[in-house]
Amino acid sequence: MKLLLNLLITNILLFNCYTKAQDISQHEVAITIDDLPVVSLQKDIKTHEEITKRLLSAIRASKVPATGFVIGNKLYKEGSIDSSEVNLLKLWLNNGLELGNHSYSHRSLNDTEIDFYKDDLIKCDNMLKEILSAYNKTPEFYRQPFLQFGKNKSKIMDFNKFLKVNKYRMAPVTIDNSDWIFARAYENAYLTKDSLNMKNVAEEYIPYMITKFEYYRKQSEKLFGYEIKQILLIHASRLNSDYIGNLIEKIQKSGYKIITLQEAVKDRAYQHDDNYLGNAGISWLHRWAKTEGKEKDFFDGEPTTPEFVLQLAGISEE
Repeated sequence: MKLLLNLLITNILLFNCYTKAQDISQHEVAITIDDLPVVSLQKDIKTHEEITKRLLSAIRASKVPATGFVIGNKLYKEGSIDSSEVNLLKLWLNNGLELGNHSYSHRSLNDTEIDFYKDDLIKCDNMLKEILSAYNKTPEFYRQPFLQFGKNKSKIMDFNKFLKVNKYRMAPVTIDNSDWIFARAYENAYLTKDSLNMKNVAEEYIPYMITKFEYYRKQSEKLFGYEIKQILLIHASRLNSDYIGNLIEKIQKSGYKIITLQEAVKDRAYQHDDNYLGNAGISWLHRWAKTEGKEKDFFDGEPTTPEFVLQLAGISEE
């Protein structure tokens, strides 16, 4: 009898462990990286090569997929295409990563005429297609600048049709964050050789990002009743070139499997109606929540950027 009881307890424990393992395996996220080739106050190619190579080296070592979004005018110098900047994009492709369209001039649809906005996409599209053709690829995703997508419904519908005609899909973001503020603070400290503040910013950055993951996990469960396949947005900055390996490690230790953007958007959540109209560039989870008329308290609890990071970045408020 005692033996049977022990076997029963063992089986229950094994079942619980298996169930927990299944739950953990449901955490999935795609990594997207904006503002390629590089986001930096330093414009010299040596700095851009250093940041890109360190970023890609960490991604390659982690053996995870990622999609980078290119701003077309960053490939120009003094009115001409800079082959050195183009070569940085080729490094992404040589490492088996994907590239998407982030517009040519990084303008918000909120305050840009629709014809200019369309032309801006095509201008970047033409550049990307030329680069990608050597890899038998074409650009598939578009990421709108500032996550701002207009205040006029007919304008938005017009652009959505334009995307389809040009065989693009929107690249949503569900885990939004202020990595760009941390990056600016980190770079300001780097430029003044302030190693202590570089260390302080970096020590706050990873825990902040993990709390963002937890917040948006709960938001997706509140809105949909399950955890959706998430999409993370970060930037091609010096901070991430130094710490993306640490970030990926922490994400994985939190139970997340890192998947492609193509796989993430297969989740049925991305078919949800999005009728948000406004100035804010916000997470799709919050766009969907606003579409459903969720009250203000639904959005409570979002992690904030530490005050010292804001001050070091030279930003008074988020």
